[in-house]
Order: sequence, then structure tokens, then C-alpha cells
Amino acid sequence: QPTPIPAPHPIPTDAPVVLPTVKSLVYVSPECEQDNQCNECEGDCDQNGDCAGDLICFQRSGFTTVPGCSGSGIENKDYCILPNQGDSQPTPIPAPHPIPTDAPVVLPTVKSLVYVSPECEQDNQCNECEGDCDQNGDCAGDLICFQRSGFTTVPGCSGSGIENKDYCILPNQGDSQPTPIPA
Repeated sequence: QPTPIPAPHPIPTDAPVVLPTVKSLVYVSPECEQDNQCNECEGDCDQNGDCAGDLICFQRSGFTTVPGCSGSGIENKDYCILPNQGDSQPTPIPAPHPIPTDAPVVLPTVKSLVYVSPECEQDNQCNECEGDCDQNGDCAGDLICFQRSGFTTVPGCSGSGIENKDYCILPNQGDSQPTPIPA
């Protein structure tokens, strides 16, 4: 039996909404194979059997966006994704509108890590967030070669890049981590 008094509607809170995290594209070496299957957002795969579990191999050309993954990856490389990720894009959750300012505000963009081939050298210098470099002279202009081990975060760049590969960064980027801008 329905109650004679209507139930109250839930009241929205000011608490932030937690959005799902998106994995960065990772190029693995050796490449994905049936006996070396890749996980979500890892590549280069050639067929679904190169991907672990129910993941499928997303075939792309150039730097086509890989559904469900962040970063640009390596040109013409294919990556493992969840089934049906390629069918539709997730519906964005509306965010509260920020209070407008009098003057336009330019937010800094963070570049994704990119592995270039052939690798960075003095006669093939890399730009910001590109690698693999071995010394500062492998980087264009005033950029420096950030030496890392494993998947150490590369200051000023997004994504995880390729394990143990070094990337060109702006000088003094390695001194501190940028403060994330709240969404």
C-alpha cells in the first residue's frame, strides 16, 4: 500500500563526483602475442588473441584515439581495449559551471609521452615529452633529457610511456611536480 505522504526527493550534495580513471596507452616490448598477452590499453597487438581475457585488439591508423584509454601512443600501433569500448563514447557527467572571470583564463596543457622512432639523437632531436633520449643534446632547444627507471613519472608530461625509456622535458620540470587543476 502506498503511503499518504510523499517520500522526500534526495537533495544533491556539493561533494565531488568521483569519475572513473582512464588508463594511459602503454607500448610493451616485446609486442603482444598469444604467449605474451597484453592488458587493457597496452599494445602493439595484431589480433584479439594477443589481448588478455575478453579484451579485443583495437586496430587504428596514425594516432586515432583509442577508446577507453588516454594518450596518443605510438603512431599506427594497435592497443587492447574492453569489448564495446569502440562502439560508443561514455556519456560525460555534467560538472558544475565555474564562476566566470572578467578576463579569459588559459589553462596549461600537458603533453602525452610519445616514443619516436628512430630514437632521439643529435641529428634527430626530440621535442618536449618525446623520447627515447640518452643525453641533453638529443633534445631540441633548451630541453633536457629526463633519465628514469621503470615507469617513473616524467615531470610536465602525461602517460606512462615505455618502461625505462627517457624523455625530453623543459628545464627545472624535474624540480617539482605540477599541482593538478581541480575539475
